[in-house]
This record gives sequence, structure tokens and C-alpha cells, in this order.
Amino acid sequence: MLRYFIFLLFPLLACSSTNQTERKGFISLHPAITETIFYLKAQDKLIGRSTYCSNPSEAEKLPVFGTSFTPNLEAIAQKSPKALLADQSIGAQNAALRQITTVHELAWLSKDDIESSIAELGKILQAEDA
Repeated sequence: MLRYFIFLLFPLLACSSTNQTERKGFISLHPAITETIFYLKAQDKLIGRSTYCSNPSEAEKLPVFGTSFTPNLEAIAQKSPKALLADQSIGAQNAALRQITTVHELAWLSKDDIESSIAELGKILQAEDA
């Protein structure tokens, strides 16, 4: 079913006049990533969140785009984000999401994973000093 939907989504993407240089902002599809973005004081770069991103409460003001397991592909394509921020969970639809835009897959399982992913997130968001 997902493959059929993606097949139908391609014409929509091909007809879009938005190119990569016009894309703005990031969509976080993982609650811990969203919380970390706020901790890094880079929330001004967020244009969307997952269904479960509710911390801090300011995150709830952002539009919702599903989860990494059940992303709203059409809404994400229409928003044309610069990139998606997701975890590396088995079952995440990152391959399908890469058909729309860049996907930064961040490891978020162990302490070492989290530390390296926070550093990577700082680079992605140009918030290394935070």
C-alpha cells in the first residue's frame, strides 16, 4: 500500500516548482530529537513535528506530520522541508521519506549514540556552540 502511495506521489513531486534551495526548515519525527532541538535553542528552524512531540509545550504549536513509522507523506511533500530528522528505528519509513527530501537518521539507543547524534544535530542545525 505504501509503495502504491509513493508511486502516486511522484507526479506531485515532479510538478512542484520548489527546488532544494527554496526549501526551509526541518521536520522532526522523533520526540527526543524535538526536545533536543529546543535544548539547543534551534527551535526557530523547526517547521513541523511528529504526532508524539509534546515536550516542551511550545512544540505543540508546530504542525503535525505523523511519525517515522506512519508519516503523512503528502503533507510532508507539500511543506517541502529542507530535511527530516528521524531516528534509525527498524520499521521507520526513512526510505520512503528520502523520496521526498533529505532524511537525517540519528541513532538514539545508547548513551554513545545519543551523544554523537546530539553533536550531529548541532552541525545540521548550525548550532554547534549550543
